[in-house]
Amino acid sequence: MVRYRQLVSGIIIGAVTATCVSVFGASVDLPIINEVIKFEFNEKQKELPEGYSVLQYQGHTYVPARFIAEELGAKVDWDENKKTVKITKSTIQPPVDSGVQYEKIPVTYTKDGIRIEIYSMVLEKNRTMFYLNVKNTLEQPIQLQQSKVSLVTEGNEKYTSDKVDTNILFPKDMTWYNDVLKDELKSGFILLPPLKNEEKKGIVHLEFIENDGSGKSFSFDIPITW
Repeated sequence: MVRYRQLVSGIIIGAVTATCVSVFGASVDLPIINEVIKFEFNEKQKELPEGYSVLQYQGHTYVPARFIAEELGAKVDWDENKKTVKITKSTIQPPVDSGVQYEKIPVTYTKDGIRIEIYSMVLEKNRTMFYLNVKNTLEQPIQLQQSKVSLVTEGNEKYTSDKVDTNILFPKDMTWYNDVLKDELKSGFILLPPLKNEEKKGIVHLEFIENDGSGKSFSFDIPITW
């Protein structure tokens, strides 16, 4: 009975042949434990853990839910009150080695005549604050587009400036409403929503426009770690 309880907790995979036997002259389907069925996940063979078996019954194959779910990266729980097997798969994908070289703050990044230094970061319960210096060596004035600031973490979570808590007193820095002129250095902050505690790396996205009527824009993706 113990082995059957383990099996009945996971009814997942469909039909194979059933075996019929004769009991008192009648044809009756009885559950059969099949010890020879193998499992492959992404072309890698996995052994069924000790204490689990595969059950064949009435044209179906029944396998342990915990074994299958955990091999697929899900969590399995048994709710005794509801008599329910709960299978939960995380929506966060494991980080992939993309080859990105993250640099620890302070970070300086120069491109297209614009130098950006992210020199400090403050993590709070209701916001994430970056402090930066911007130096313009172009002939034209430039302006930081605060509405387009974002951060994509190594865990593939995206945080955008439009999701900042509207109850914060200063959700945008007045500094960036003004142009950064040629050879001028401006300092200010940008805000994003609060980050999850486990996040330690990400790419900050910034956009600038030439504020001379041309509409020309510059984008920066700066990999940082904190």
